Amino acid sequence: MASQLREIPTGIAARWELIVKLASERLHRKRKQISEAIGERPYKGLPVREEELTARWAQIRHEGDSLVEVFQSNAKFKPDGRVLVPKALIDGMIKQEKKFKDGGND
Repeated sequence: MASQLREIPTGIAARWELIVKLASERLHRKRKQISEAIGERPYKGLPVREEELTARWAQIRHEGDSLVEVFQSNAKFKPDGRVLVPKALIDGMIKQEKKFKDGGND
């Protein structure tokens, strides 16, 4: 009985693939709509003004302990020992550093 449930009869395979494709497209559209409605949430899932991010980065950029805390709270540790940090976090740090460099603030 279990092997019968794993196999799709050849007569309905094309229809099944179409249903899966349509469902996938609908889910993708819905997720995109939700993401657009929510907008960017750069700091612990909460909306933050650009001035607040700049002030926070100015505060922690030279403090080793604070930087470690930021990385630890955002990092994901893989079983093989790799550490993954969200690209958005790194991009935000680079953007803030460019602002300080271009603006001459330190």
